Amino acid sequence: MPIQKCYVFGCKNPETHTTWHHRCSECNFKGHGKVECSIPDAKRYLHCRRCDTLPEEKWCSVPNCPSKETHCSELHECHFCSGLHQEEDCPEYNINISDLNKTHLDCPHCKTPVTISEDNLDKVYIPGDYKCWICVGTATNIRLPCGHLICEDCIPMLKKPSPNREITTQIPDYVRDFANMRFRDFEGKIYVKYKFDSMYMWFIRRDSVSSQMEAILIDYLRVIEIKLFTYGYKNKNIDYLN
Repeated sequence: MPIQKCYVFGCKNPETHTTWHHRCSECNFKGHGKVECSIPDAKRYLHCRRCDTLPEEKWCSVPNCPSKETHCSELHECHFCSGLHQEEDCPEYNINISDLNKTHLDCPHCKTPVTISEDNLDKVYIPGDYKCWICVGTATNIRLPCGHLICEDCIPMLKKPSPNREITTQIPDYVRDFANMRFRDFEGKIYVKYKFDSMYMWFIRRDSVSSQMEAILIDYLRVIEIKLFTYGYKNKNIDYLN
């Protein structure tokens, strides 16, 4: 089995990240280095390493890192400014990360509106063969603030739409088809972008295979709003070589 490391020519610290996380000093894109930047065949060769992962003990431990398997914690890039630090320590943007990690839903038992943090779920052990009454397929293991129990797999399905009026679940069929082609059956929180015209772009995200898509049509110059919408989601556009 090949060693999972960075295969970019001349990389100084190949054991700390994979090829897909290496950022080119010439064009600032990831997946290749300065030597390969102007050689299409070399970039295509390195593109074959996009699925490499580091040994699990080296994975990034920063909360909500969408590509933790590609780099160690020291090389985590802030989602908002691309600096080498956690998002909550970002000196450029004063953003309350804890608010972004919260999920709002109505308890399916008592209909009480509740807010939970995906990073700090109240997990409980229920003895016996008790199954979640929503999906009837997974053992109930999450206690909501109201006291009722659900399974972790059902949280994405119960999640309320964002209060941001620009975020919608009413997505044009051609945009939805494009997103489905990119999303396929990938697990986890992922997103894609789709160019609408010279000024606007669709961003479409999904929490899991079973959850509905959310999208926003936005001016590509509104960088901070785009960063907030995609925080914690892995970009699936970059799995395809341009």
